[in-house]
Amino acid sequence: RRKILLATQAGLVAMSATLLLGSTLHKTPLWLVYVPVGLAAGFSGIASPTRGSIVPNLIPIELLSSAVALNQIMWNAAMVAGPAIGGIIVATSKTHGLTYAYAADVVSFAATIYVTPRFETGDERYTWLNRIQAVGKGTVHEDLSLDYEWYEVR
Repeated sequence: RRKILLATQAGLVAMSATLLLGSTLHKTPLWLVYVPVGLAAGFSGIASPTRGSIVPNLIPIELLSSAVALNQIMWNAAMVAGPAIGGIIVATSKTHGLTYAYAADVVSFAATIYVTPRFETGDERYTWLNRIQAVGKGTVHEDLSLDYEWYEVR
């Protein structure tokens, strides 16, 4: 999952950098807007479920519902705050607003590339997972107990 997330984030950085490049041109060809935006939508479509599937591996099961709710609040806030900040950046610079906004976008995606490989579980029972690549299989029973098996990928 980390590799998929890293690849999609790298794709999003590349698309934002392409839009940044286009914003520096005197006359930006229309394809230089549509192609990166379309590809960015595709990368986001892959990154979003991947990101969501990482959350259960980072926290203890008893905190999962709270973490999912907090994650949803964070994404909803980002959907409002991101465009608002972008609008402020564009509005405050009369000549290079789009360039600065796309540069901020590139920096924000690059930050996720820096952070993603450093995701680790904080639950002491599973710290051994921080040192290996693993897949798991779990079953939730009617009494909400959980059985699971981990397999190290070599």
